[in-house]
Amino acid sequence: MTERNTQKTDVEALVAPQTHNRRRIVLSNVQSPGNLCCIKWHPTAATFTVDDVSYKWNSRVHRKLRYPQGPQGVHPPKWIHRIRFLGWEPHIVTWYICWVGVIANTLWVVNGLYATWPDAVSSGEMAELTSFATGVVGAFLFIVTGYLGYIEAINHTFSRVVLPKTQDTWDEAAAPATTHYKNTDTKQLRRFLRPTTSHYGQWISSLAYPEEHLAVERLIRKGYPVVRDDVSEKLITASLFDRFLEKHSTDSSQTLKGRKVSIAIGDHVIHATIDDFDTIKGETKGTQLADNNKGYCWWTWHPDYIHHMGIFNSLVFFVSTILFFIPACVWLPMGRHGASTASLVFWVQVMQVIPCIGFIYTGHAAMAEASGSWWKPALKEIGWWISLFNTIGGYGFMAYAILAIPITVEPDSFADLTKWGADFGTFWGSCAFWVAGILQCIEFGSLHPIAFVTTKESFP
Repeated sequence: MTERNTQKTDVEALVAPQTHNRRRIVLSNVQSPGNLCCIKWHPTAATFTVDDVSYKWNSRVHRKLRYPQGPQGVHPPKWIHRIRFLGWEPHIVTWYICWVGVIANTLWVVNGLYATWPDAVSSGEMAELTSFATGVVGAFLFIVTGYLGYIEAINHTFSRVVLPKTQDTWDEAAAPATTHYKNTDTKQLRRFLRPTTSHYGQWISSLAYPEEHLAVERLIRKGYPVVRDDVSEKLITASLFDRFLEKHSTDSSQTLKGRKVSIAIGDHVIHATIDDFDTIKGETKGTQLADNNKGYCWWTWHPDYIHHMGIFNSLVFFVSTILFFIPACVWLPMGRHGASTASLVFWVQVMQVIPCIGFIYTGHAAMAEASGSWWKPALKEIGWWISLFNTIGGYGFMAYAILAIPITVEPDSFADLTKWGADFGTFWGSCAFWVAGILQCIEFGSLHPIAFVTTKESFP
């Protein structure tokens, strides 16, 4: 192999996707659901190999900071050793999403009970006030979960891939059925946010699949200089340079001497050759801040986010919850103050139909993210079932909004439709949301996959 090819191979190995402990990831079989209109999704599923061991990666599983699905022997052999109900991890934003979501969904179940069977649970006026109060608080908590879901997406999407510890061997035959495996210990299951290193201020995904040239074009348009290695045709970032120096610590000067680089500044490109370099002493490196930063970014936006299905879905859901909060707050005051029929239809029913469309879309999109297809189910994935019940809940709330329109226009003509159509739609929809919330607690609490490939099944 020539010196030029050797240099190219070394640099490509350094910029390849890696796990949190710098083990190289070799990607294969990268998939994503079909495009949505003009939106092309980044991959939501992939198979990758680390040290000759293959894993199935899914963007939803990764966003929940859970292990990717490995072959037999990587995870505990029995589901009872893999399943956990939530746990205590308040340093992870997903933990708050689970708890706040359960509380909100419980309030909506109570809301549906008081709306559908007011005489069975309380007096008429008290039932109406209880239904209104639980709806307002539940809708506000929906906004909280929507915001936290977006924070989860913009942070966890770019976290590093974490694999089960290699020294942990799950041998069912070697241990009795009552054995408590050491990976079920709370300290072993404690998770932390591990963000990837930014490249010229552009955060890359855990699998480094976004097109690099798009980031380069944005930086050049803003007037920033961009340095590229002519051998590997890769951007030279601080993290890459540090790792290169670490790899060639004994002969770094000789290795870099004579290497050709191109510096793009606006419409100009400067071609240069490295003669020598100096290391700045006594200053904190930006790459160290990026690598060691375990805190959350609480709001940001990037044009590439629209191509991440998880981030786009969370943003749609967050906006939908804000719109949903409006009718939850105004239906009782407007009704008691004699608002016109047109005003009630618009501010209560129409303003609930619009966010429910968002709820239904995000449910279907989340199922597509979990299964890799808009139409193919993934019956073994708990994330798919969570998304299914969330979709059913969206349809239940949509049923109330649509069926309540004729009730508002002709209140004396649709008594049965009021109870068993609109109000009951809220009840069974909120029950579906509640089931989804419980399953989401189990999903987040279970670090290992709940269903994994057995020896009878093929694994790539």
